[in-house]
Amino acid sequence: MLLIAPLGRIADRISRGRVGDSIFAAHTSSVSPTHARTSGLAFLSAVIDIMRLLDSVLFGAVWTWYGEQSAAIVFTIALLITIVVARTYFLKGPDIYGTTQA
Repeated sequence: MLLIAPLGRIADRISRGRVGDSIFAAHTSSVSPTHARTSGLAFLSAVIDIMRLLDSVLFGAVWTWYGEQSAAIVFTIALLITIVVARTYFLKGPDIYGTTQA
C-alpha cells in the first residue's frame, strides 16, 4: 500500500502499461467515454473479482485432486503464459496514451 503513490507517479512518467496493479482501471478510464466511465469501472471491477474467485476455486480443486505440487506447477505455468501474453500486448498493442513504446 505504501508504494501505490510512488509507483503511480512513475507510471505516469514512463507509461501506464508498465507499472502498478491498477493499470486496468487507468486503461479503462482513459478509453471509456466520460458518460460511461463509472459503469465501465464497475464492470471491470466485477469481472476482475469474478475471475479471482474462479481462479481460487480452480486452484483449490487442482490442489485437492492432484496435490499441492501439481497445483503450484500448473499455476506457475499459467502465470508465465499470462505474463508473456500481457507483455506482448502492452509492447505491441495500440498506443492509446500517445507515448512511444520500446
